Amino acid sequence: MQNILSESLDIIKQEIENLRLLAQDFSSFAKVSKAQRENFDPESSIREICRSYAADYKLELDLQPELYILFDRTHFYQVITNILQNAIDASAPEQAIQIRLSLDKSYVIIGIKDHGTGIENDDLSRVFEPYFSRKTKGTGLGLALVKKLCEANSAIVRVKSKPGEGSEFTLFIEGGKA
Repeated sequence: MQNILSESLDIIKQEIENLRLLAQDFSSFAKVSKAQRENFDPESSIREICRSYAADYKLELDLQPELYILFDRTHFYQVITNILQNAIDASAPEQAIQIRLSLDKSYVIIGIKDHGTGIENDDLSRVFEPYFSRKTKGTGLGLALVKKLCEANSAIVRVKSKPGEGSEFTLFIEGGKA
């Protein structure tokens, strides 16, 4: 009897946590703050974000130094974290996730590529829709929030994917000044 009670409490705790995360995601999506764009170096921000994942996941960084972008710092953190977390969720632990930072004319390009399950062709056009997800965990708001934050910062996000080969999300962000 004690075992059943303990298991039931664990399930209830997990469901409460799921509801808390859903409410948090919905709140974040519903109230995207106005972008406070500033000029900063994305390389150091990406390295800082990756530091918390590096112990558990294989991350390969190819980051061109001394590039600057115009973007809201808080929004940037959310965008990179959401895309990176999706790459981690889609990949096996031993599969590398590649993050590249480069310059093309006046745009800074950030690519985050995984070698995970990939996205079915029919789903590619829907990945940025609110509440769309094929994952068993999550709310379907992460990539919708990424798109919304990119638009608020005059940036573009694109995705390429092949089932069984992985996905790559690419950000095109207006370059700033050193």
